[in-house]
Amino acid sequence: MTADTAEDLVVKARQMASKKAIIEAIHLYGQAMRAAPADLRIKNEFIQYLQTKNLRIISNTLKSLMTECLATAGTNWSRAGYAWQSLMLTDPAFKPLPKLLKIEKYPKFAKAMDSAAGAPLFNDPYFLYGLARVTVPSVAFERFLTFLRRYMLEYRETSSLPPSLPYVLARYCHRTEYVFFTTDEERQLLAALNDTERDQVLKACYMPIVDTGTVRESSQAWKDLAAEQANLWNKIERERATIKPLTGIDDNISRLVQSQYEKYPYPVWDAAEPRYISEGEKNAASAPGAKILNAGCGTGKEAIELALTYPQAQVFAVDLSTSSLAYAQSKAKDYGLTNITFGQADILRIGETGMTFDFIASSGVLHHMESPYNGWLALQSVLKPGGLMRIALYSKVARHAINDARDVIAKKSYSAEDDDIRRFRQDARKLLRKKSWKNITEFYDYYFLNECCDLLFHAQEIQFTPLMIADHLQRLRLGFEGFYLPSKTMALYKKKFPNDPNAIDLANWEKFEAKNPDTFRDMFVFWCRKAGA
Repeated sequence: MTADTAEDLVVKARQMASKKAIIEAIHLYGQAMRAAPADLRIKNEFIQYLQTKNLRIISNTLKSLMTECLATAGTNWSRAGYAWQSLMLTDPAFKPLPKLLKIEKYPKFAKAMDSAAGAPLFNDPYFLYGLARVTVPSVAFERFLTFLRRYMLEYRETSSLPPSLPYVLARYCHRTEYVFFTTDEERQLLAALNDTERDQVLKACYMPIVDTGTVRESSQAWKDLAAEQANLWNKIERERATIKPLTGIDDNISRLVQSQYEKYPYPVWDAAEPRYISEGEKNAASAPGAKILNAGCGTGKEAIELALTYPQAQVFAVDLSTSSLAYAQSKAKDYGLTNITFGQADILRIGETGMTFDFIASSGVLHHMESPYNGWLALQSVLKPGGLMRIALYSKVARHAINDARDVIAKKSYSAEDDDIRRFRQDARKLLRKKSWKNITEFYDYYFLNECCDLLFHAQEIQFTPLMIADHLQRLRLGFEGFYLPSKTMALYKKKFPNDPNAIDLANWEKFEAKNPDTFRDMFVFWCRKAGA
């Protein structure tokens, strides 16, 4: 009898996962990792499987596997913070974390830390690797880290916390672009820090190393931390000089949006991987020599995923922001991609490139234009007859809490400057209705400075309903081919509307969303096709 291959084990793990046999699935994924330790796809599938789970499971196997994945460069933890934290809330090895997460006032936290600082939690590789790699979408966890940062600063002379802790917390803070609120007391303490490495790494939990000052004598740990930040910055600056302007940018709203994304490239991301979404998309994009346009590519994650998914195609990615494009181009080089080209262009003028495309992906872009219709029309003009588009637009119904927050932001005159974004986040719980505050804090975007700006402070946003989408599609002469949604949602829709088996009646979807307002919480994501020649 021959041993199972890694792929056999992954297939069995998927079968157990489909049966909700979590323990069995975890063990099978672990065996697959042992069989093919260098295969990132297995580790990333394992992480993706876990990322929505509440891991209230005391399992050394699970903890060991997750720690291994955390320690492996190239694994994708961008949406797995909830799962990473949940494991620590049950396992006794992570005492006193659950109690510390419940403390809402800093003096009480500092008092609790006097006895908790020596806990194994703060030396545990799972905790330390996680802080370096994972972002947790939780107000309580962010408050815990904010208090922990202040405690390390105030008690730097006497604390028994491990010296490695500030280095990983500095990585967390840098990754979230220093979104944590800073008190006046902390500012005074920061101003008094000296040029020792101990003091400067604490400062690096509050600001980029380029702003901290020099270190008298540095260890390898500091050099590694400084190099990580400097390498990313230097790469972006090198790439920026190579970005080619393909069209002019003269539309007033386009320039306003461009200015925002030059300051806040969006989003900052860790890892990308191939991602097949539908057979229709695969048919349009996978043919040798197929031409793909990623319109409004931002920092390149979607464009790079397309290039990885369809290696025989040529991906052409454009954006308004040179900062975002430089980030994207740097990432593409990290992946060794040769089938992707980046350029600066306004979608309104994309026809000036003289190119046409088999497949166009434009996610979260059209709704930031003065006229989404005009932008969509420009894309339609460069789509080949019979070609397919994947479009993503914000839902007016699903973004009710965001609109409440924006009303408060405008009323209280918060600006889109860094300190005002931090100040609003600090004040939001008092200013917003409880339901709205809870809703916005469930978005991952809320926990990054640049992404929070995009979420709540955007310079331009038009939101849609299914009937508005239907109107645009009719005027553009594009055929609707369905939403990208979880199978449970599709099953619920088909039960409600059995006479629409293909789930393409947008009038029905208008009714469905009215009854299920969080259906399109992230965005409407759908396909539409241009008529053939």
